[in-house]
Amino acid sequence: MEVAGKRPQLPSTTPASISVVTAEEIARLGALTVADVLRVLPELRIKDSGGPGSLTTVSIRGSASTQVLILLDGVPLNRPDQASVDLSILPIQNVERIEVLRGPFSAIYGSAALGGAINIVTRSAPQTLVSSRAGSYGLAGNILSVGGREGGLTYLVQGILTSSAGFAPDTDFSNFTTMARLRWRTAEDEALTLTLNRLWHVAGAPGPIPSQDSLARAWEGRTLVDLSWRRGRTDGPGALLRLYFLDDDVNFSGPAFSFQSEDTAHLWGIQAQIVSAPWPGHLVTGAAEYQGQSIAHTDNVPSPFTNQGSDLAYYIQDDWQIAPGVLLAGGVRDDTFQTYGGQVDPRIRMVVLLTDRLAVRAGVGRTFRAPSFDEMAPSFSGNPSLQPESALPGTTQTPQT
Repeated sequence: MEVAGKRPQLPSTTPASISVVTAEEIARLGALTVADVLRVLPELRIKDSGGPGSLTTVSIRGSASTQVLILLDGVPLNRPDQASVDLSILPIQNVERIEVLRGPFSAIYGSAALGGAINIVTRSAPQTLVSSRAGSYGLAGNILSVGGREGGLTYLVQGILTSSAGFAPDTDFSNFTTMARLRWRTAEDEALTLTLNRLWHVAGAPGPIPSQDSLARAWEGRTLVDLSWRRGRTDGPGALLRLYFLDDDVNFSGPAFSFQSEDTAHLWGIQAQIVSAPWPGHLVTGAAEYQGQSIAHTDNVPSPFTNQGSDLAYYIQDDWQIAPGVLLAGGVRDDTFQTYGGQVDPRIRMVVLLTDRLAVRAGVGRTFRAPSFDEMAPSFSGNPSLQPESALPGTTQTPQT
């Protein structure tokens, strides 16, 4: 489990309110989508805009979907212009586990985690299989996976196709995801991993009554490249270095209203993290992150909208095991945005394990969400002077672990 502290961490030792759903539990649920899995978890609400394949977003503890950070294998998917992530385009067939963190944790994750964070971890173990399923309304799900191991090198190549004819005209969809992953284990607790992920999504988009366009279509192509080196084991000293690139291209065509649009986003980032044990009972995590961003919007209006920015952040966290079953975690994160300057977010949380199944958690911290490029764009009725959302919440929970 990694989502709570941005490092490998046992769920019982995190001061956050978390849920981890494994592949075995997903299979028992009979879930067909990532949204199906999240739908059964407490304090989460799934918002659908139609049938299967339509825009699907998540809210945590009443937050907006733009306030929930979505990560794929630790890489953020939230775009700087359209901050909500569509869960309908994420395949469930290759998911190893889903980690959900409830509550404001900008002190660790930065912007977009005001409501919480969800990390979708895909399979990495070599696997060779062919699987197919079918249902009503032409719903189909197919996966072809080829994997193996050669010495210290493991490889996995997958192709996943999910489609449906739809329950009404122009509600069909097709998602095709390909993934290739190479992992070179350089030592017993050290590995270098390269992941290439390509998504192609096309769906009917008739829109709401009475302004429906039965010929409207939406396309999305997303490419993710992730190169990471990691050393260390769960709940111990280690290090992480990650380079990633995300390219997302969304197109819409509405012939009935003679409207066409294209939104492209490019994200590139680097993460460096070190976990050390300088004193007995303490694990200290120190890290630096940089993300560059650029977007472009074009439609029937002759003047396109473009923007770019960056975020440079540093954070440190100390997990202190005060006594058996008592953990105190304190951290602070400093973000510097190219657009609106700095943001400092501290937090402190405590967990007391009363039994193997009951824990008391309490904490307070400052949190924020940076405005999206669209929210600051005058052409979209935005405000160029908009400042980040900010809050200083405190929570107390007694959930089951």
